Amino acid sequence: MNKYHYRVRTSSKLKCDNRYGLEVNGLTKSKKIYELIKLYPIELWKKLYSKGSGLSLNSTCYQELLQKIKIVEPILIEERDKKKRIRRAMAKAKKY
Repeated sequence: MNKYHYRVRTSSKLKCDNRYGLEVNGLTKSKKIYELIKLYPIELWKKLYSKGSGLSLNSTCYQELLQKIKIVEPILIEERDKKKRIRRAMAKAKKY
């Protein structure tokens, strides 16, 4: 790998105007990201943080989703923070 050869991104960040097919109750809802944030924030959050998900949101869309989740179900944010702390601790332990 020379200095001009970069790793190919496996996922691209979706902007708020991009369409995405989200599976809700066994049905696929294909809507724009900002509509999914308004209608199905919990399902979108779970898809974003599911293992092996290639979904990645633009920072403005992510902030909108985060604000919506803080209102609707703040337990999901606490779970995310807990997992993040555990991962950091494990990485630090492996380093030593």
